[in-house]
Amino acid sequence: MSVITKKGTVTYPVDAYDLFGLMSTLLDQPDKPDLSRKNLWVVALDKGASLLNLELCGMGNYSAVVHAPADILSIPLQKKAFGIVLVHNDPTGDLAPSEEDIDVTDRLHQAAAIVGIKLLDHLIITESSFYDFKNNGLMDQIYKSNKYLPSHKMEQRFKKEISDMAKKIDSIQETAQQEGINIGKLEIAKSMLRKGYALDKVAQITSLSIDQLKTLVQL
Repeated sequence: MSVITKKGTVTYPVDAYDLFGLMSTLLDQPDKPDLSRKNLWVVALDKGASLLNLELCGMGNYSAVVHAPADILSIPLQKKAFGIVLVHNDPTGDLAPSEEDIDVTDRLHQAAAIVGIKLLDHLIITESSFYDFKNNGLMDQIYKSNKYLPSHKMEQRFKKEISDMAKKIDSIQETAQQEGINIGKLEIAKSMLRKGYALDKVAQITSLSIDQLKTLVQL
């Protein structure tokens, strides 16, 4: 079942309250799906957050549909969507996201990214309230996740992290040389910090200041 809506603006960045209002209007209709079971909707948006499509992808069959990302992404791809928002109802009234909900969002985020679509948010709704991943920090957590990251993307991310680390080390060593700090002491300090020695103990042995050691801890 697909519901193609009139083109209207949700607001950008996407506002969860607007989306909940949209869903509340939909669930007021007499032909609404059976809310005693878990259903999954996908909201497709263009870059300006104009609504392109609202589709009920899984009617009472949330677990099955999320294992077929192509079914969820097919209409957004046809509509050339910039981003999507997942929405599912919770029949129990408990809005706290489950481990499955987080895992599903992570999986679909990576699947969408492969085809150039951004997963913007995931709302869990009842008829009277909602919980959204974005405003509760879960989308940031998912964007950083490596769990379903394709191997070539994992390699790119790893190389960037190594490159960033090398730049930090070079910067600290350059600062150390400018301040006349012995590089050998720097290496000893780094080794001691990695082994869990207290800052004051490392400072006593290496003669480095606490502030210098705190900079090393950040690496």
